[in-house]
Amino acid sequence: MASYVAKVARACEEATETKELQLEDCDLTSIPHAIYHITREVQLKSANFSNNKLKNVPGRLCTAFCSVSQLNFSGNKISTLPVEFGELQELLTLDLSGNKLTN
Repeated sequence: MASYVAKVARACEEATETKELQLEDCDLTSIPHAIYHITREVQLKSANFSNNKLKNVPGRLCTAFCSVSQLNFSGNKISTLPVEFGELQELLTLDLSGNKLTN
């Protein structure tokens, strides 16, 4: 678990420079609150949450990531998306493959 925490912290730090948040394969069951602090200072271009254990995407994430053009949530356990996804005006690529989406 400590290695995952360190990976999240490192990814958040790197995102302030690269504007790309890489949180794939971190064993996440929820979105870490630390990422919301990043988006106050940095407008992210992309975020990768693939191959975790996420069951949902909080609406707050969509509001905080309003400038993101690429989102990757592949390989999680997401079944629905929040209505706030409609607020992602800059989003060009969304990968939800390997999830359990329902109508």
